[in-house]
Amino acid sequence: MAAEYYSDMSPGRRAWEAIGAPLVVGAVCGLALGVASWLYYTGVVISVIGGLLVGSQHRALKGAVARGLVGGALWGVALLIVHALTDRQATARLPDPQVIYLIFTILPGGLLAGVSFLLFRRRAS
Repeated sequence: MAAEYYSDMSPGRRAWEAIGAPLVVGAVCGLALGVASWLYYTGVVISVIGGLLVGSQHRALKGAVARGLVGGALWGVALLIVHALTDRQATARLPDPQVIYLIFTILPGGLLAGVSFLLFRRRAS
């Protein structure tokens, strides 16, 4: 069964997939960061898988990369905010200042979506 294209989804589903999911999963990872490193890294792996799937839902590379960049930004911001609100010691190393962490969420988000777009497009041809 082929992935449904993002542009064919209902507005509610598009909002959830582009905004809601990265915010929720990033927030959960922010909580996990203060609990146990294995839990945090498990959330990161799940997030990477989600980022890979994003590219398969687009008809154009530009759209896939843009969505990956935005998703990475939302995920990273949610993680940092929730982690700060918990006021717990991070169980994995974060850069100082922590806002630098966003580089490691935004750029890979776009890269993962772009690579998966190219891979899924090649398989569909």
